[in-house]
Amino acid sequence: VDKIAHSETLTYHLTADTHPKDRLIVYSAPIDNDYHLWTMDLDDPRVKHRLTDGNPFALTPAFSADGDDIFYVELDEN
Repeated sequence: VDKIAHSETLTYHLTADTHPKDRLIVYSAPIDNDYHLWTMDLDDPRVKHRLTDGNPFALTPAFSADGDDIFYVELDEN
């Protein structure tokens, strides 16, 4: 009998992070069959910018401590 020791769904990776200084969030959202990174201005939620292009499944984004960089996980297709 096979047993699953640990299982995660894609929704586990759908998180957002807030910028350490600015009123800005980074998050992962779907487009067609991929997930891309976006930023959104918290003062005007209509202002959104797509950060990734061509890299499918950019997940769990996080700002660096100074807010200058964004780190994220890419799905390994192997």
